Amino acid sequence: VFSFSGTPMGVVRRLAEAIGGIVRSHRTEYLVDVINRYPVLPNEWPLMAPDVQIAFEAIQTDSYQRDDAPNYDGVYVSGQQQGVVAHVYLQGTNGSNLPPLVTDVLLTDEPAARQRGMAILGSSGPQAKVSMTLPFLARAGEPGAMEVGWIVKILDPAGVWFGVVRSVRIDADLSTA
Repeated sequence: VFSFSGTPMGVVRRLAEAIGGIVRSHRTEYLVDVINRYPVLPNEWPLMAPDVQIAFEAIQTDSYQRDDAPNYDGVYVSGQQQGVVAHVYLQGTNGSNLPPLVTDVLLTDEPAARQRGMAILGSSGPQAKVSMTLPFLARAGEPGAMEVGWIVKILDPAGVWFGVVRSVRIDADLSTA
């Protein structure tokens, strides 16, 4: 089913794209991971333990940009020449508010189709892109450097909210005074 011309990393990116995944470099090893864009769908974030909690007061600067999308509760995903057809939908719904059918030649198995559907459903509905500057806290019990894909709980006095880490940048000043 798969034919690709390009670099080895291009192959990895293409496979991740097929399932709606993310390619993440390992922090200490010479390797990459392909992870689910939404290991847990946003509507389930309040029911789970987050990877990290951040007090609103710890946020030094931030930017906030609304990025709403249509609020789908189901999606059909399918292989092309062969593969599967899957109806992926949010638990507790009938999955009838649908985007157009999504096809990919690499959707040849049910777990891949389910992950692609979760990526589509996770990115639908009300959402925002938020950038934060945080102190780097690396003592025992502190988060250290966050990882792409972590679920974050923000303890905002106006109301708790959740997000998923999409990128991390660390700035350090190594000069001595």
